[in-house]
Amino acid sequence: VGRSSQGLSTSADQQTRLHDAANGNLIRAMGGPGDAMYCAVAAGKSALAFAGGQEGVLWVWQIENGQAVQQLK
Repeated sequence: VGRSSQGLSTSADQQTRLHDAANGNLIRAMGGPGDAMYCAVAAGKSALAFAGGQEGVLWVWQIENGQAVQQLK
């Protein structure tokens, strides 16, 4: 993710979460989807997180502030 000590998780509560990988503490939750999220990844120097779920929409967030920047259908 943004740093090697962070990880993303998804769940059926419509949230993608950024965690401190060293201790598991929550850094931020990124919401917006109307369904369960299945998969999350982070990419590149732009520090973006991607997650998708049952609605068939791929959500994109800025990891730095958790702001949703795009939804791809």
